[in-house]
Amino acid sequence: MGRKPDTGVGPPHLKEIDNETLETFYQPIGKLMVSFAIFETVLNHNIDMLYLMGEGRHIQAKKPRTLEEKRDFMKKGFAKRYYLSTHKERGAKLIAELNPIIDIRHTIAHGYITAFDTKRNKVVFTMDDTRRNTTVQTKKLLGLNQIKKAAADIHRLTWNLTSLARFLHEIMRELHEMTPEELLKELKERAMEGKI
Repeated sequence: MGRKPDTGVGPPHLKEIDNETLETFYQPIGKLMVSFAIFETVLNHNIDMLYLMGEGRHIQAKKPRTLEEKRDFMKKGFAKRYYLSTHKERGAKLIAELNPIIDIRHTIAHGYITAFDTKRNKVVFTMDDTRRNTTVQTKKLLGLNQIKKAAADIHRLTWNLTSLARFLHEIMRELHEMTPEELLKELKERAMEGKI
């Protein structure tokens, strides 16, 4: 029994990715990354509105910066804060659906394609993490359908966040139209109910 030639990428079912296979991944990867950028813009807009309304500082003193911090901020907000808690169930579902997409997006954004797994029909993404003069490589497999599903899911989640943004805009408009006396009364009522 003869040995299969070493492709330099690992076990025999891993091969160097050819251009034709690579081409099939370009469009879904691009769609996911563009869709995710739109999602993050809408997420940032929601967070900005919450800080403008005074709700944000009750969730977290400093505005979140990283994607993970933003996700955790919204998770806390849906669980605890007055305006967001009215969307608690939708928010919890959105966060749960977002987590695997964040992982896929992170792998694509910070990794590079190194091989194709013919057994699983997936590409191998390698991420290099260099700390203290040591490079640690992490390899993850992503399939074409997995990337396409993540792109479709993030597109749908963006619309969910957009409806939340419309809700927050409406609240801001209502607060803006209140007289100082009405606003003070609203704040006192919310304080007595433990909502601020």
